[in-house]
Amino acid sequence: MPWYKTQSEVATMTYIREHTKIPVPQVFAFDSSMDNALGLEWILMEMAEGREYEQIEEDLSPEEDQDAIYGKVAEWTHELQGLGFDTIGSIY
Repeated sequence: MPWYKTQSEVATMTYIREHTKIPVPQVFAFDSSMDNALGLEWILMEMAEGREYEQIEEDLSPEEDQDAIYGKVAEWTHELQGLGFDTIGSIY
């Protein structure tokens, strides 16, 4: 079931966006089938703000900026760990 991956991705993004403070792009529309004009699965979402780590890596000071990034990732990880589920697997 190839469509399952896209359905699961959209459900996960929506859940995290609604239940955490983690900046997840809003999903505007999606099609998990290949029966469309594009002939493939797609997700239309808002553009994520920011830059990729590789783009800013050289500009980071050895400690302060990297600590801030790692601290934010740790904060998001802690927030994700706080989400409780009764079973394992996809939320879709």
